[in-house]
Amino acid sequence: MKSCHFPEPFPELNPVSRNREYKKFSNDLLRGEVVYKWMVEGWSTRAIDLEVLNFNDYYPNSEVNGYQSMGILHFLGLRREHQGYFSNMSIADIVATIYVLKDTISGFFRVYGLLLSYIQHTFYTERCKHPVRTVEEQSETEGQDWLRQYWLAGYDESEIDMRLEDGKLESAGDIYIRRTLRYLSNGTLKVSIKDLYDYRCQVCGLVIYKKGWHQGMSRMEQWAYLDADVHHILPLSKNGPDVRSNMICVCPTCHRKFHSGEYELAQKHGELICYDTILDQKKAVNQLHKIVVQEG
Repeated sequence: MKSCHFPEPFPELNPVSRNREYKKFSNDLLRGEVVYKWMVEGWSTRAIDLEVLNFNDYYPNSEVNGYQSMGILHFLGLRREHQGYFSNMSIADIVATIYVLKDTISGFFRVYGLLLSYIQHTFYTERCKHPVRTVEEQSETEGQDWLRQYWLAGYDESEIDMRLEDGKLESAGDIYIRRTLRYLSNGTLKVSIKDLYDYRCQVCGLVIYKKGWHQGMSRMEQWAYLDADVHHILPLSKNGPDVRSNMICVCPTCHRKFHSGEYELAQKHGELICYDTILDQKKAVNQLHKIVVQEG
C-alpha cells in the first residue's frame, strides 16, 4: 500500500483490565482525542488531563498527575513506546496505517475505531482507497444485527413497538433473552431508539432517507435506509447517564440546536416540551419511551 507508512515496527499492545477512567469518560470522540494527542502529537498525560479531560473542572483542588488519561491509555494497551508513534505523518497516512494495523495487531481494533472517529470528526479528511467506517457506523450495524437476531426474532411487525418500548433495554449490560444471557451494548441502545421512532425526529418529524429506500420495504427493511442522530438530554460530558431514558431520536439540525443552546427540553405535567430559546416558542415532543429530563 503506497500511502501506508510505518515509522518502525508497531509496539505490542499491553492492555489492563482496570477500566475506571475509560468508563468515566464514556464519549468516544473524547477518548479518541486522548489517543490522538498521545499517539500523534506526543502529549504528556498531564497535558491531556488538563487540556482534553478538563481535570481542573472535575478536581478543582487537586494536583494534576496525568492519571486520568493514563488510565484510558493503559486500558487500551497503549504505553510509553506508543507516544508520538504517528508524529510527522500526514492524516491520510495515519488513516491508511491504522487500517492495516487493525487487522495485524491483536487488540488494535478498539484503538483504530477511536482514532478514526476523532480524525474524521475533526479533520474531515478524504477516506483512503480502502473502504473504512466510523466507529459509530460499525456500532450501529452491530446494534441492528443484535436487535434482529436476538431481541426482535420471532415477533411479527405488530409486536415490534412493544419489544422496542420494553424497559429491559434501558441500559447496557447483560440481559436474558429466552433464558439465554446476551450482552446489550450502548450502540444497540441508540439503534433501538432510532428503530422505535422509525428514524423520525421526535422534535420536528423529519425523516432522512438514504439511497435505495422505497415504500415497498417492510418496516425493518427500511431501517437500513434511514438516518438519524441520538441526543443525550443531559450530556455525557456533564455526567449524564448513557441510558435510553436520557436519549431522544433527532435529525442533525435539531441535534445541533440542542448543543448550541437554541433548543432546551423540559417536562411539564407529564408532557415532554422542546423550548426554542431564540424564537420563544414551545412544541410537544413525540414520546414513545420513558424519558427523564435531569438537571445538569
